[in-house]
Amino acid sequence: MSAHPIVFDDSIKISAPCGKVWSAITCGGREGEKSLCAWVGGPDGRGFFFQGGWRLGGEIKMFDDEENGAVVRVTEFVPDAHLKYEQIATLSKGKRDDSETEWSGISDEFKLVNCSDESGNAGTELSVAAYYPEHCRESLSTEFRRSMEKIKELAEKTS
Repeated sequence: MSAHPIVFDDSIKISAPCGKVWSAITCGGREGEKSLCAWVGGPDGRGFFFQGGWRLGGEIKMFDDEENGAVVRVTEFVPDAHLKYEQIATLSKGKRDDSETEWSGISDEFKLVNCSDESGNAGTELSVAAYYPEHCRESLSTEFRRSMEKIKELAEKTS
């Protein structure tokens, strides 16, 4: 359970199988690889890089072109179904800082459920929950909705 309240909780239907949605969320990354993740909004809108281990207990670095960002630990992991990670450190120009900040313990959670549309076409319902300080509620609502739409676009494009 996160130390922060849920400030965002929403879902979106995607016309793609769970595996394609999962690949969009994890940016197709493999253990240790650095991959550009377009759904995570960097300052220039280009996205963040992800690098690390997509597995239970794995650490992922999420950073921009200048290597500023965060280090998260995967706390729940069921491939093609459930992913949750929690921030454990910040990155500043590639240097890790494990000091406690108001961002310590923030977390994002993704749940994928197989579903079908009215025509019987297979799809996925993606639910996203974000646990952050309360003052982030308004700004994160817009950012997470944009991210969900980008995940949908990426998953449907590859289907």
